[in-house]
Amino acid sequence: YPIRTLTAEESTNGSIASTDSHKLGANTTVTATPDLGYLFTAWTGDASGSDNPLTITMDGNKAIGATFTKDTADTDGDGFSNYDELVVHETDPADANNYPIRTLTAEESTNGSIASTDSHKLGANTTVTATPDLGYLFTAWTGDASGSDNPLTITMDGNKAIGATFTKDTADTDGDGFSNYDELVVHETDPADANSYPGKTLNLKITRSGNTLLLEWNEGRLQKSTNLQDGWFAVTEDDGSPVTSPYQINLNNDKEFFRVSE
Repeated sequence: YPIRTLTAEESTNGSIASTDSHKLGANTTVTATPDLGYLFTAWTGDASGSDNPLTITMDGNKAIGATFTKDTADTDGDGFSNYDELVVHETDPADANNYPIRTLTAEESTNGSIASTDSHKLGANTTVTATPDLGYLFTAWTGDASGSDNPLTITMDGNKAIGATFTKDTADTDGDGFSNYDELVVHETDPADANSYPGKTLNLKITRSGNTLLLEWNEGRLQKSTNLQDGWFAVTEDDGSPVTSPYQINLNNDKEFFRVSE
């Protein structure tokens, strides 16, 4: 019997399944199969429409083609097209909890730390915070971040590694001649209190007898404070001269703190 030929043209981003030779007038079926991440759109050549599979009557020699386009739908609503999930990121386009991840690495810092989370959805924003150690100040971000905003918002458009620099707080907030770093770290005094500054700690002996206290010390000056927050003040005689050891005080209901300083 007479034969007619069906030619399937080479397609981009998909393929056509068919057989070549057919009895004149016979029907045959062709099927378009898109590549991963693509959709079949339409037949071309001696066929038209978008039925798939498609039945063709071989009343003559025929040549057919197929068009395929990227699947730009976002089936799971996670912000990534089906094509991007399947082809670019190799994630599941039907699972909203399965999406491309990017990693944020906080490098180990000296004299401070970075608070951050490791894994993030591609394109998401995340916040990192630099916390200086006692006596230090945050100075700047390093690595894949820059500037000195703190906290800092980072867009995770790729894997990132960040660091932070910290420097000694050399300011003298209370103007007592000692840097904030030295007061906080070296001397353990209050950098915001001009009356709290490093001094030589001297021994103070306290003896109680009834309702009196006897304070004795070898050198230095006796100081007192009512609450430790308002600073220390010299204990003086009525004429303003420093008291000397031994010094006796009467107990009362007032709370007072005593120390000896240079």
